[in-house]
Amino acid sequence: MTSSPQGKSPEQDELRYLALLVHRGYLGVAQGKDLVPRVKSGLPLDAMLVEGLGWKPAKVAWLRETHAGENPRIPGFQVGIRLGQGGSAEVFRAKSDVDGRPVALKILNQAGLRNPEMLKAFVEEGKRLAQLQHPGLVAGFGVAKYSDQVFTKLEFIEGETLQQRLDRGADVNEVQAWKILLQVASALKYLADQGLVHRDVKPGNIMLTKGGQAKLIDLGFCAATDMACREGLAVGTAEYLSPEQAMGGAAADVRSDIYSLGVTLSR
Repeated sequence: MTSSPQGKSPEQDELRYLALLVHRGYLGVAQGKDLVPRVKSGLPLDAMLVEGLGWKPAKVAWLRETHAGENPRIPGFQVGIRLGQGGSAEVFRAKSDVDGRPVALKILNQAGLRNPEMLKAFVEEGKRLAQLQHPGLVAGFGVAKYSDQVFTKLEFIEGETLQQRLDRGADVNEVQAWKILLQVASALKYLADQGLVHRDVKPGNIMLTKGGQAKLIDLGFCAATDMACREGLAVGTAEYLSPEQAMGGAAADVRSDIYSLGVTLSR
């Protein structure tokens, strides 16, 4: 048996790739386990995905080329490094082929694509951002789809989140804290004037640009002020929820965002 250039057998490489397909949600755990012995016996994985699971050859080829979507390819953009990852999406730095402008591409993951509510929320967030204009909000340039990828085009922000700054132990003095407070509060007032509430104000959703501007990001939980959650469902991040949000089923308004902002600044 010949070895791969890295000293691993072809079967080992295929098993690692199979595990990646499961990890990234393209295959279920049971499907992955079922394929393991077949891969070990030397059967070609790509052929099994096409013949056994009914995948289109183009999809199988795309997954190979992009390492199961870890290095996405989207026409019109030169996609670079991954900037961050959340429960439903990954964000990549990219450059537009049209004007060379740097942008951020937020790509919905496989779990999100299969969940109608998550898919709907993702699309609504992208459309909403494209309609909102405020220096304290990340700018959005619309939602698009390529193959089975749904993604939002966003303003690329050179900087870090407040959470990242705190995690690396950097000080935030009183003057800086007040500046962040006022800028985020201005963005929250703008949302309230549009009849919207953010519902997930926290350090991880506040970007700090190199120029000193604080910008609210991630409007995935944003909703109309009078929209209540389903009974018993609390929307947001537990540590920063206002009491009415924590109880679930209540409609949040700008006061809920102000409460979360207060908790954020107390960290």
